[in-house]
Parts: sequence; structure tokens; C-alpha cells
Amino acid sequence: MCEPLAARGAQVVDGDAAANSIAAARLHAAGGGLAVDYRVGEPHDTLHEGNAFDVVLLLELVEHVDDRQRSIQQATCKLKPGGLLVSTINRTARRWATAIVGAV
Repeated sequence: MCEPLAARGAQVVDGDAAANSIAAARLHAAGGGLAVDYRVGEPHDTLHEGNAFDVVLLLELVEHVDDRQRSIQQATCKLKPGGLLVSTINRTARRWATAIVGAV
């Protein structure tokens, strides 16, 4: 999601706890001439103080963090007034069954 947003002119910050994933993403973005600020760490750690974002995307993330509530609260605190927080679940059969079928 980061590269298509950056290609359309968005200033993008992305965080991941896996340093090897960030390293691969940096190489890929650089190969396409895209500027994405990739950071290693938990979501609440990678969105540094003083940043204010129009949109925060927590994509396929909430199942993987140690403290979901803290991560979501910290992400919400980084939004500009009127900003948008979007979260999605993992795209697995189990998550689909519990989130989609279970909600019906």
C-alpha cells in the first residue's frame, strides 16, 4: 500500500517490527524511485511524537501486536483533527470466518 500511495504524491511513513521486512521494502521502493519513510518497530513506536497524520492505516496488523489497545490508542493520538484511522484484519480463512461470518 505504501508504494502506490507514494507514487500518487502522498508522504508515507511505514513501520514494521521485522527489520528484514523493512530492509526489503526500502530496497523495493528505492528501485522504483519512491520516497517512503520506513521505520522498524511497533506501530506506537514508529509514529514519533510531533507527527500529525491525515490518515493512519493499520493493515493486517492488530492480530500481531503485543498490546492492541495501546497500539490503536497511540495511532489515534497521531491523527490530525478530522483524521482517519483505518484498520483491517488478516486475510486468512480463519479471520474471515470469525470477522465476516461471525458478525452476521
